[in-house]
Amino acid sequence: MEVNLTRKQFWIVSVLLGLVLFIISLTINMIGLYYNEEVKIGCTNGSIEIYNKSELNTLKSVCGGANVYKYNDNTGLGAYFPDKKRMNLAISEYENR
Repeated sequence: MEVNLTRKQFWIVSVLLGLVLFIISLTINMIGLYYNEEVKIGCTNGSIEIYNKSELNTLKSVCGGANVYKYNDNTGLGAYFPDKKRMNLAISEYENR
């Protein structure tokens, strides 16, 4: 069986295959981030520290003193966004001491 593609059809097939492969690789990476138990945090001094997801809320500080990750909710695909209510509470406690 012979397949004849014009130049336009070749580019369309190439773009579609590229998009499919991109979506598949993105899905695999997101699944890997979700099931990975370790979190790599890039510190301001250029080093990278590795922590367990389950321990992030119990740590007093990360990266030698920063305590931003203490008040995070550990939900999501490896991305940790601050819980605003708890962050505001911590800020107010810090300012009122």
